[in-house]
Amino acid sequence: MFICIMENGKTAIAKNLHNGFAFGSTEFHVLRANPLVNTKFVYYLLRAKQFRLQAKAEMTGAVGQQRVPKAYLENYAFPLPPKEEQDRIVEILEELNIRELKLKEISGLENQLFILKQSILNKAFRGELGTNDPAEESALTLLKEVLQEKIT
Repeated sequence: MFICIMENGKTAIAKNLHNGFAFGSTEFHVLRANPLVNTKFVYYLLRAKQFRLQAKAEMTGAVGQQRVPKAYLENYAFPLPPKEEQDRIVEILEELNIRELKLKEISGLENQLFILKQSILNKAFRGELGTNDPAEESALTLLKEVLQEKIT
């Protein structure tokens, strides 16, 4: 079973419902798959940019209350390859999603490292790194000495 919220693009698969029932609002279009259809295949189709742009062009209602008409979904010619091909497409998309999540995680870590580096450099140039022992040279003094050595 699918619950498709078209105006904001959210789509979800509803499964293992208590007594097989769910509640929603007028924003939902519920699509039920049969054994010849991979539920996740239809999910990814509904999430596809091309489908969403076509559906958006058919919306009716005022801004903030726009809906895709039921007739649009009823008349949409869903591209439906054989079940085995649907399964393979879903496997590929799931693997790509995993890779995308890993890339986002790495990107987030890179951003955190950049911020940490900036923070350390900021403290170093203000002389806030070290033991705060007045007898020790400041980080700025040490940096000047290292730069001077490289010049000479």
